[in-house]
This record gives sequence, C-alpha cells and structure tokens, in this order.
Amino acid sequence: MTAAAAHITTKQRIYRVLFFFPFQLLWVHLKKNHILLFFWIFIFAFITKSIALKYGIPYLFLYPEYLGEVNFLSHLILGFSCGGFIMAFNISSYIINGFRFPFIATLSRPFFKYSLNNSIIPLAFLGTYLYSMADFQLTSELLAWSSVLMHMAGFLTGVTLIVAISFSYFFSTNKDVFKLKRNKRPPEKAEKKSNPVGGVFHRKTRWHEVILLAKEWRVDTYLSSPFKVALARGSEHYDREMLKSIFAQNHINASLFELLVIASVLVLGWFRESPVFLIPAGASILLFFTMLLMFSSALHSWLKGWSTLAFIAIFVLFNYLSQFAAFNYSNHAYGMDYTTEKAVYNEQSTLSTNIGDSLYQQDVAHTIGILENWKAKNMARSMKKNERPKLVIISTSGGGLRSAMWTFASLQHADSLLNGELLNHTQLITGSSGGMIGASYIREMYLQSQENKAIDFYDPNLVNNVNQDILNPIALTIAVNDLFLRLQRFQDGPYTYVKDRAYAFEQQLNTNTNFVLDKRLSDYTAPEASAQIPMMVLSPTIANDGRRLLIASQPISYLSCNLPSSQVTHAPLSESIEFSRFFEKQNAQNLRFLSALRMSATFPYVLPEVTLPSEPQINAMDAGMRDNFGMLNTVRYIYTFREWLQKNTSGIVILQIRDQERELPNVGSKEKTIWQLLTAPLGAFYKNWVVIQQYHHDELIQYASAWYDKPIDIVEFQLRHDTKDAISLSWHLTQKEKEKISTAVFLPENQKSISKLKQLLD
Repeated sequence: MTAAAAHITTKQRIYRVLFFFPFQLLWVHLKKNHILLFFWIFIFAFITKSIALKYGIPYLFLYPEYLGEVNFLSHLILGFSCGGFIMAFNISSYIINGFRFPFIATLSRPFFKYSLNNSIIPLAFLGTYLYSMADFQLTSELLAWSSVLMHMAGFLTGVTLIVAISFSYFFSTNKDVFKLKRNKRPPEKAEKKSNPVGGVFHRKTRWHEVILLAKEWRVDTYLSSPFKVALARGSEHYDREMLKSIFAQNHINASLFELLVIASVLVLGWFRESPVFLIPAGASILLFFTMLLMFSSALHSWLKGWSTLAFIAIFVLFNYLSQFAAFNYSNHAYGMDYTTEKAVYNEQSTLSTNIGDSLYQQDVAHTIGILENWKAKNMARSMKKNERPKLVIISTSGGGLRSAMWTFASLQHADSLLNGELLNHTQLITGSSGGMIGASYIREMYLQSQENKAIDFYDPNLVNNVNQDILNPIALTIAVNDLFLRLQRFQDGPYTYVKDRAYAFEQQLNTNTNFVLDKRLSDYTAPEASAQIPMMVLSPTIANDGRRLLIASQPISYLSCNLPSSQVTHAPLSESIEFSRFFEKQNAQNLRFLSALRMSATFPYVLPEVTLPSEPQINAMDAGMRDNFGMLNTVRYIYTFREWLQKNTSGIVILQIRDQERELPNVGSKEKTIWQLLTAPLGAFYKNWVVIQQYHHDELIQYASAWYDKPIDIVEFQLRHDTKDAISLSWHLTQKEKEKISTAVFLPENQKSISKLKQLLD
C-alpha cells in the first residue's frame, strides 16, 4: 500500500464509491433520461415475458427464426441487432449527458471509457436475456444443453461483432485533449474538487458561471478498463472552449455513425423481399427501437434544448402532410381499380344496393341451383340412394397462425377418417381471420386433388405450409419501410400499388402455401357454382361504421338484404354490404384472393386497414371485430334457404372450429387495485369480447328452431390451451406450439366430435 493510499480517510473511500462514474451515470439516467429508460423497460418486459405474451412477442426474442430455421446464425443476427441497440443507447447517452461529465474529455478514447462506465444497464440486460433465453429453450422448446449453448454463443458473437465494429469507428474518429494538444498524456491522478457554489463565498464569481458549473456531476472514480478503477482528474485547468470543441466533434462523429446505420437500414429495406434479408422479427423490433434512439439523439445533438419542440413540430408537420395524396400511404386491396370513379358510400346507396326483391329472388334462385348440384353430388356418392344428405356448414374462428394451422389440421384429419365425406357434405365455409386462411388452403388443396389425382390431399406435410412464419417479413417491413418513405411499388395487371407490410404479408403467405392461393375472387365462381368445392364468405368489418363487408365469388344479396316487412313499421338499416355489387365498377371480382383473406385478418396495427375505392373512403379490418365465427352469415343462410333445406336434407350440421375452449371466463372475487378499478370497464369488455359474441350466437341458433324444424347439430373442434401455457395469437408459432396444435385432434373431446360427425354423416 502506498503512502498516499494509507492516508485516505473513510469519508474519502465512501465518496469514491458514491461518486463512482458507473453509479453516477445510472443516477443521471434515472433522474433525467426517462426516454432512454422507456425503451429499456419495454425490452426487459419482452424478454421476461411480462407483456404481450398472449401475442407471442417474447418468443420472437427468445427463439429467433431465420430462413425457417432456429440456429447459430439466427441468434447471431439477433445478437447483432441487440448489440446495435446497446451502442445506440451509449451514443444517445453520450450525446445527451456528456457535457455533465467534462473530465471524460481529458481521457484517451473518451467514448469507449464512457460506454464502459455506462454498462450497468446493458450488462444487466444481457444477463437477464441469456438466462431467459436458456430457460425458455430448455423448458419450453425442450432443447439439449448443447443446442442452447450454441445458440447463446451465436447471440454473444453477434453482440461482440457490432460492438467491435462500432468502437473501431470511434477509436479512429473521436478526439480527446491529448490529440488536440499533441503532447504526452500526463499521469492520471486525483485532484481536489472545487465546489462551484461554495466558491461564490470565497472569490468573486459571476452567477452565470455558477449555474453552468452546477450542471456538472461530480465523479471521483471511474473504470479506466474493464477490471481497473482509476481516479478522475479535474478539468478546471483545461480551457473550456477546448473541452467544448472536443465534445462537439465527438457528437458530430456519433451523429454521422447514426446516420450511416440508418442509411444501412434503408438499404436493407430496399432488398427486404429477398429471403436472405428477412431477419428474425425480434431483430426487426430491436432495429426499430435502435432507429428511434438514434434519431432522437441526433436531433438532440443538433438542436439541444429545442429538440422536444422539434419533435412536436415534426409530428405536426407529418400529420398535416398525411392528408395529401403525395404523402398518403393508405393500403389498397390489390386487383381493384382505384383510378376510376369512386363508389358512393352513404345510407341511400347502401340501401339501394341491399334492398330489392328482384335482386334477392335472383340470387336465391342462383344459390338454389348450387344447392341442387350439391345434392346431386351427395346423392350419387351415397350408399342409400333414397336418403337425403346432411348439409354441413363450417364455422371457423380467428386467431392468427394458430387458427390457420388448427383449422387445416383438424379438417384434414377428420375428413380422412370420414373417407372424404366431411368436405363433400360441406356447402358453406365462413368465419374470420386466421381460421379462414386455413380453411381456404384446405379448400384449394381439395379442389386440386379433384383435378389432379396425383395430389395426396391427406399428405401430413401439407400442414407445414400453413404454419410457417409470416411475422418476420411484417416486422422487418414496419422497421425499415413503413415508418419511412414508401418508395417501392408493384404492378398488378394494369394497376399500381405501394409496397408495405400488407404486401409483405401476402407475398409470404403465398410463398408458404406454394402459390396455390394466388388467384382472383372470380377464379372460384365456377367450381363453387358446380358444387365442386364449398362456397366461402369472408366478412371483414368496415371500421368506419361497424358494418360487415361480405366478400364472395357468388352473388349473395340475401346475406346482406334487410327487406322491410309489411307488418313492421320501421326503416331498417343495412347491417352489411355485398362487396361484389357495391364495388362492381371498381373491378371487385378481380380482387386478389390473398387480399380478401388479408382484409378478413387485418388485426389492428399488425396489418394496415385496407382503404377501399369509395367516397367517402371506407376502411376494412379484421372480421372478428363483428363476428369471430361467421355465425351471422350461417344463420341468415339457413333462414334464407329453410324451405329448400327442409325438403332436400335430413338436417344441418354446423361444425365450429374453435381456437380456444368453449367456457365461461373466470369471474373471480379478488380485490382490485386502484389501477385495476380504473381499467376494469374497458378491460372487462375487451376480455369478454368473444364471449359476448358467443352469447349472441347461441341465441340465434336457438331462435332457428322457431322457423326450421329439422335437426341442427352443433359439433365442435376445440384447441385446448390453458393460460399458463397458451398458444400465442400471432403470425409466428414456436415448434412447441406447432406440436400442441398437431396433437390436439387426438384430445378426447375432439375424438368424440369426430365420432359424432361419423354418425351424423353415415
């Protein structure tokens, strides 16, 4: 121990701990840098599964997928993005807080040492991240330790790589006082700290100098290397202008680095359609947060105290410009004509489209012709020639990729056990969101297997085409395209549209399903009319007024018609709009079928609302907002054709494919906190939203017995998953979730439902 060290008092030791630079940086973040902490809180919450677990967001960080594989490379890319966020945090912190610690300008490699001392939060994050990742992959994905360690090594390699590249840049560009003075660096030793306020009472000092000095935070010790603590030198004897110029130059270098990264992101966005550039969704989210941090710190570097006002001004400006066509990035339904005269959308036009006895009778007669073809097909296949067949209506729920996979898997399995009689007896398919995607895919494969006997409709590998990731391209497009200028466009026949996350969704779904759904709405008109395949009705919600937009390849005015009765004195509102007739002049039947599916599955924020060519413009979104099971279409269909069904069928079977168990929510009696009391009214409605629809659907089915006296059997396929181990409502499924869905058909209740179907259709 040196003589100087021996004379250090206990008070000085305490001060050296209290005024340790890493601790001071932590305090300054807690006190002044709440925006920086806001991003950290969100990401900590994601990796610890504290928020958005229902939507599967944490899984994107804990089990990243790249090019359909989870491996060393996918974790390396995720680690690279994570390292980029950490560097953005250090850069932002340095730009915002560097002036509070002028002593760092007296050190060699000031940004490196600032980042080293600013590592409490990043190190805590990395430790938590690695623990959460290992725990999830071991317990949920059931991986071996060797695989988990390889994944963690890939993640750490990615973090190390971006940190090394970043510091290499700053080592070559940043200045310190020694580079500026070009002299030998003096030894680092402690100097007596001055008290800026106390100095007022001992010497003549200008008050504005006191205020300026009071902004500086005291530092007694700092990390000069990862394992070495040094004493901080005072900066009072250095020229203030020189120190100021050092900070200014380093800030410019940091801002240039940020702009270089943002430019790289834009380049990544330009080539995002190549599978190689479809980075894991978790990496895209980190990339998004990184750009927000970089943009805010660059703005702060240029505008200082005016940065907050500048943020507000930029937001107001963009909000104002967004109303003009040149800056309007509304999403369109691909295949429709947005250049011709717009359809007039008002109460008079909707009533004139939906109410008309001749139109009603015409469409009823057309569909009865389809029903006759359906009857002839089933009578020809029946072993009992004189027995009337059962008519099956499939009603499938929304629920992202889990519903898509569950609908396909359960229908394929059940149809195979029934020797093809399930889909043969099915005349109508309706529902919402992901369930309709799965139903559309199995219907298309059913059609192709009839046209090409070499296609194995019951191939167990087909389900893999409908459970592949769609979220990665969506997340990447949001991060690198939709938040910036959307410059890329594409042609669809004679029409031009902007590329955005909706386009990315359709392209990925098209690729996953081997392009078999790349059709137009009109392509299904003939096979539906001949009863070769069931009719399908999609019913996205019109966000403007809550009506349903009924999309079908056949004329179906009877599903939207609300004919007035002579016995009721009332002016009925049109509850739904028939898409094909309302937008006939806008080439409705040319609508890309993938766009129709997307309109039905437009979950808020994940996909953009679809703007339709009307005046005023209307926007379509998720069908589940109004009817998660399509039961409104089902009941109205039965009511419309009740007389024909009475004469020509032996009853109706409604097959409900549910992505959740049918049960009442847990009411509970736990005392609520103040926050829970404040959020209870809105939260209770959102929580019970599907249950409320179920109450209504059950009432409708019961009322049907008043005007239809043949049997109506409700058969359910239920995807069981408890709240502790739920399958996420997302466009991405983990391997464990896929296995749970695949095996759900063997649950006792679902096997019982299949047996019931056998009995009903035999």
